[in-house]
Amino acid sequence: EHDRRVKELQRNQAGLEELVRNMRVELENSRDKCKTLQQQLHRKLEETSLVESRLSAMKGHEEHIRDLQAQVAKERVQRQAAERRITVERDSSIQKMQGFEGDLRSQIRALEQELDKERDLRAQA
Repeated sequence: EHDRRVKELQRNQAGLEELVRNMRVELENSRDKCKTLQQQLHRKLEETSLVESRLSAMKGHEEHIRDLQAQVAKERVQRQAAERRITVERDSSIQKMQGFEGDLRSQIRALEQELDKERDLRAQA
């Protein structure tokens, strides 16, 4: 009975370790996604800066200026959307990992308590 229980606990531990590995992969994927979004944001900021400098160089061309202003406004909206996506992705990843960490801690405590009980039973036997 004890050996069966120990094997069951070992299987539980292996399952938890697999969950940890999967969550680490998911976290790394989220980090990569955030990094990609940040790079896109940086490019958009550079594009916006370039458009704004072109805008100031063409003050005499009012129609062209209006077009550029519309492009800048559009890029600002895109940048703000990218910033929101980055924030949401980061916050979501943090919440997932915190929840997962809490779950793992609870499961580890439960397993440790079960092991302590098994050891006590074995010591009494």
